[in-house]
Amino acid sequence: MASSLRPSRSPRILVTAFEPFDDRGVNRSGQWLEGFLRHAEATALAHVADLSAAELPVDFVKLPRALARLWQVERPDVWILTGESGKGDAIRVERVALNLLDAPIPDNAGRRRVDEKVMRGGPPAYFATLDPRTARRALERGGVKSVLSLSAGSYCCNQAFYVARHLTRRTRTRVIFLHIPRTGAGRGRTAPRLDDAAKGLASLVRALARG
Repeated sequence: MASSLRPSRSPRILVTAFEPFDDRGVNRSGQWLEGFLRHAEATALAHVADLSAAELPVDFVKLPRALARLWQVERPDVWILTGESGKGDAIRVERVALNLLDAPIPDNAGRRRVDEKVMRGGPPAYFATLDPRTARRALERGGVKSVLSLSAGSYCCNQAFYVARHLTRRTRTRVIFLHIPRTGAGRGRTAPRLDDAAKGLASLVRALARG
C-alpha cells in the first residue's frame, strides 16, 4: 500500500503503518492508516499538509531497506510511524527507540531475533524528536484516548522507530511512533474505534501543519 495526497505546500508529513503479521489477516495500524487517508480526503486535510503514506514489511531484513528508500524519496519534515499493539485500550505515544531486537515471535519471513542490535555501533537508544506530550494532546483534542509510553518494545515496531531516527539524526525531521491497540485490555475496556482514531491522527496532522 502506498498513496499520496500532495498539494504543493509544506510541511511534508509521512505516515507509515505495518502489513499483517503473526498469521493474522489484518494489522490494525494499516486499518488506522487507511481510515486516516479516507478522512483526509473527506475533510480536505491535504490542503493544509503535504501528506504521503506507505505500508512497511514485518521483516527484520527488508524493513531497514524499505525505510531507507522511503527516506530517500520522501524527505519528510515529520515522520509519524504507527504500529499495532497487543495490549492497552489507548493509543500509546512512544518516547524511546531501543537498539535492541528481542522478538517473542518470528517475522513474516520466519526469522527470529534474540538479544540482537537493531544497528551495530549505533547508540543504545534514540528519543522521539516530535514532542510526545504535544502529540498526545493533539490526539486527545481529536477525541481519541492516548497515553505516554516508554518504548516501542523490541520487535519490528521498535526497529522501524530506531532506524527512522537514525536516518533523520542529522536533520530537523521530527519523528514519533504511535501504537494502536488491537483490542481492549481488561473488563470494560475497549480499543479506540478506528473512525475515532483516524480523527485523532488528523488532529495531530493539523497541529503540525499549524507549526
